[in-house]
Amino acid sequence: MHTWYEQAVFYHIYPLGLLGAEKTNTLTETAHRFVKLEDWIPHIHALNGSAIYIGPLFESSTHGYDTRDFRLVDRRLGSNEDFARFVRLCHESGIRVVVDGVFNHTGREFFAFRDICEKREASPYKDWYRGVNFGWGSPLGDPFSYEAWQGHFELPCLNLWNPEVRQYLFDSIRFWVDNFDIDGIRLDCANVLDFGFMKELREKTSSMKPDFWLMGEVIHGEYSRWVNPEMLHSVTNYELHKAFYSGHNDHNYFEIAHNVRRLEAVGRSLYTFVDNHDEDRIASKLLNPAHLAPLYTLLFTLPGIPSIYYGSEWGIQGRRGHNSDTELRPRILPPRPLAEEMQTSDGQNTGIRTDGNCQSFSSATGPNIHAGANTCCQTTSSTTGSNTDTSAGTVTPLTLLIQKLAAIHAAEPALHGGRYQELLLTNRQYAFARHGDHQAILTAANNDDNAAYLQVPLPFHTTAEQATDLITGKSFLIDKNTNKIQIELEGNSAVILGITEG
Repeated sequence: MHTWYEQAVFYHIYPLGLLGAEKTNTLTETAHRFVKLEDWIPHIHALNGSAIYIGPLFESSTHGYDTRDFRLVDRRLGSNEDFARFVRLCHESGIRVVVDGVFNHTGREFFAFRDICEKREASPYKDWYRGVNFGWGSPLGDPFSYEAWQGHFELPCLNLWNPEVRQYLFDSIRFWVDNFDIDGIRLDCANVLDFGFMKELREKTSSMKPDFWLMGEVIHGEYSRWVNPEMLHSVTNYELHKAFYSGHNDHNYFEIAHNVRRLEAVGRSLYTFVDNHDEDRIASKLLNPAHLAPLYTLLFTLPGIPSIYYGSEWGIQGRRGHNSDTELRPRILPPRPLAEEMQTSDGQNTGIRTDGNCQSFSSATGPNIHAGANTCCQTTSSTTGSNTDTSAGTVTPLTLLIQKLAAIHAAEPALHGGRYQELLLTNRQYAFARHGDHQAILTAANNDDNAAYLQVPLPFHTTAEQATDLITGKSFLIDKNTNKIQIELEGNSAVILGITEG
């Protein structure tokens, strides 16, 4: 029996951006924007998402990671009661909720930091931060120096070796579980967090909820150092993220396959993604937009827990600025329910207008992105901040593909931690199997503009004469003499086949 997070398809939201919150928290009246986030629940459910990772949402001064108060939802988003209602509605729709845990640092307006500024050596919190030195001042004018995250002095680093700090954070998490009923935490900057703290965190949260999920933000390093029975359940698979786009841009599936082989020991537990709130949108990274189809097929079938970043289901573009991530975190108006989006007045699927940061696709026909179809987006000026408003319009072929892939991932146990087996590999074609109980899911992908004709060895012997693509329903013949399946892959496309042993 797999856990909920092993079966999950995540939908990643950066709430301050999505909801068009002001860039700076003026601590005035509460803006009840969570009601607009509730409008996204039917869309996520229809997209076959089963879990939401919602980015920083506790009271902060600016971008969400400079925490003021761990026990208050940011008033630019709403109240604690608003968020509790949102989680309850998600649970009623079968969607789990995971929140950001920013434990490496706080903002300078956090109560303990302000107390040190006021009372200096007499503050009972003088040991709550790392590197506190009253003989020096900070570059921001604070009457003492301290260790700051990557030299950003608006983010002073907490002293996680201090038992009082640990207990405060554990009590805060207990507060989140008791008041919001959250299902897990994504640990910001997990790569620099104290291992002892994370081990104790695992013990504490498991006692709060047996199936509570801990996922850490780790970019570099040996992921098994963090993902093990004593610490975290998962970390962000940045290695595969890089391989996804460069493996397609360079026509080099060997890079993706090498990554999967290297991470085989922990890969099935890793959080996999193609873009997020810190990285350029995948539609902006790919040199050929037709590669979105095979890329997303790999995301949902390779080892790992797949995630979709909000808006990318419409192919939204966005790149990091020199001093701003705003374009990666646009305001998007709530979409109409996907079932309604899928129909025009004459009952036919329709494309979408393009404007501003939207991507236009072209490729061969088939299960991939159809020729001439456009992604969505109508952009207007924001009235609430410097973000751009993006109005989610009609469903796109990419949206439909992601919806289908998520459904396949949910329905196939072999994709929930099944063993990986490489079957065929060239620069431009890649085939592999994920093993379940006497059955396997076989994925074959083609990143070439031209069709490819493959003879793919099966992962075991079968009496079946053909196998059917779970995306399109197309059948492919099995050669009993060679125990190979004959697959014709259109340019920039992929198939997912169910194979039964025996």
